[in-house]
Amino acid sequence: MPAINDGTAMKELDEMKWQLKEMEEEVAAFRDMQAKVEKEIRSIQGFIPIHYLINNRNMVNLSLSNHSL
Repeated sequence: MPAINDGTAMKELDEMKWQLKEMEEEVAAFRDMQAKVEKEIRSIQGFIPIHYLINNRNMVNLSLSNHSL
């Protein structure tokens, strides 16, 4: 197995750091998006936590189908 010189190792480390930063930025964007969706859902239906909607989606779908839009 060939030895990795310090320059290559540093370049790979910098690449990994850059990828980690990108992933952290994506996570922050998803959290912001989730917060906006939860806020919009609460404003439409009153306060219903998103985990309740996800865990009870069949019940929510049935109740929504009974209403005409």
